[in-house]
Amino acid sequence: MVDTLILHWVWKTVFATGLFSMAVLVLILALRLGRRYHAFRRHAFRTQWHPLLSRGVIEDVPGLPPLARRDRYAFLELWVAFQESFTGESRERLNHLALRLGVDRTALRLSRGSRLSKRLVAMTALGYLRCPEAWDVLHNLIRHANPTLSLVAARALARIDGNRALPLLVPHFASRHDWPLTEVTQVLRETGSDLAAPMLGQTALTGSPEQAARLIRLIEAIRGVTALSLVREVLDAHPDDATIVPAALRLLGQCEDPRDLPRLRRYVRHANWIIRLQAAAALGKMGTMEDEDELIALLSDQHWWMRYRAAEGLSRLPQMTRQRLITIRARIDDEAIASVLDPWLGPPVDQVA
Repeated sequence: MVDTLILHWVWKTVFATGLFSMAVLVLILALRLGRRYHAFRRHAFRTQWHPLLSRGVIEDVPGLPPLARRDRYAFLELWVAFQESFTGESRERLNHLALRLGVDRTALRLSRGSRLSKRLVAMTALGYLRCPEAWDVLHNLIRHANPTLSLVAARALARIDGNRALPLLVPHFASRHDWPLTEVTQVLRETGSDLAAPMLGQTALTGSPEQAARLIRLIEAIRGVTALSLVREVLDAHPDDATIVPAALRLLGQCEDPRDLPRLRRYVRHANWIIRLQAAAALGKMGTMEDEDELIALLSDQHWWMRYRAAEGLSRLPQMTRQRLITIRARIDDEAIASVLDPWLGPPVDQVA
């Protein structure tokens, strides 16, 4: 009796295992067929729409085929890729094509969805389309904790209306350190440095030292000459701040305004070597022969980078010659210090006739 019962359970187990194995095989087959079907549909979609978008970049395309609802997100992905590859009138033609298909409504719907990847594509599309109906949704998202989502929303707002967006975005540019400076710089370049730089400078005047330094670095990145007077005010208000002063001196060196020479000369003997470094680098770009003695003195600085920038600055001074650099080198007793001039001398000194 016991043997019969055991045999009965063995057969049941074998049967159940067989059913389970068949179910797994059917599931694997269904997944593979589904994957092949989606790959086939994606290929068919791209075969149809890639040539149409390529043509749409250069001219209006009459008689566009209907866009199936299930293909609308795929179209947005492809369309955004085209937008990011072109500029100017090509983008306008792509916008016209997308609006004819009504994908702006699809993008609005997806921007409120739960799938992050789809929301990012949708918000990017809304920015390129300059869709005013998306303003409130995007404005709320710039405060989102997700840095990617919030930054994409910020870029879309700037594309829709830069004049209206910048006053809203600049405080976030100052305070959101999870937004990479390179990405923020790209947003600012798209809106235009003449418009963005004064707003960055004005916000730097009222922000914390850390925020002010970040904004000054952004002004430098977009070459915002129009904010130079505001940056001078920030520097004069925080003359010894270890975060603001280096950033401001880098910007002054970039702009090369001779009026800033007195400011730079005040900092070449500063106790903070990073500040001295930036002052020397700026002097190297815009200094005069009056700065020669100061830069020679910096060749003896304890920090190698400081000595390097001083040597570089000397080599760039107006009227500086190779022979003059050789003479300066010869006057330095310490070979370790003197050798920092060698990269600007050409052949080693002992080989010069």
